[in-house]
Amino acid sequence: MGRKSKANVRRKEILQNFFEVMKEEGIEGTSIAKVALRMEVNPSLLIHYFSSKEEITLAFADYALEKFKSLIPHQLEQISDARERWNALLDWVCMLHKVNRKEWSIYYGLLASVTRDAHNRSRMQELHLAYLDFIEREVQQAAQQQLIDAAQARTAPALLGSIMAGMRETYYLMGPQLSRNKQEEVRAFLSTLFPT
Repeated sequence: MGRKSKANVRRKEILQNFFEVMKEEGIEGTSIAKVALRMEVNPSLLIHYFSSKEEITLAFADYALEKFKSLIPHQLEQISDARERWNALLDWVCMLHKVNRKEWSIYYGLLASVTRDAHNRSRMQELHLAYLDFIEREVQQAAQQQLIDAAQARTAPALLGSIMAGMRETYYLMGPQLSRNKQEEVRAFLSTLFPT
């Protein structure tokens, strides 16, 4: 393994540990010293791979947002039954799948930083658009399969994107037990709005 690839592996390991510390400590409680302690290394090693706390923070934002992008359920595209695929999309929008609440605290921490950090704002916009693009493609698929009509297909992406954001916030603020009822209520409402 070459010098550059070793550095890339080490940088990724640092970012993974940064993510884990941030899940436990929050953005405000995360420091290079805590990440180094978790890794059982000297903090200067982290500075060796990242020239400053700012550089590690920017690299971390990229790492974390790619992790959140990976939550887009591209496996829906493998579902051949159109009705089943549409219902799986609605379940995902309502967050009726297992999510890690501590990981979403990182999402909200990054979201809070967008007013003062142009890099994070750009990355959060990219994530938001990736979610909306995925929803748009699935809505168009449902329209082609005549599960929803043309008028619904025009308005559904924005509506479903907004519902998903609200469900994420409900889950984050209320926790899994209290939010489950709300998720199921919204999912039932979507079934009446988009009967298949």
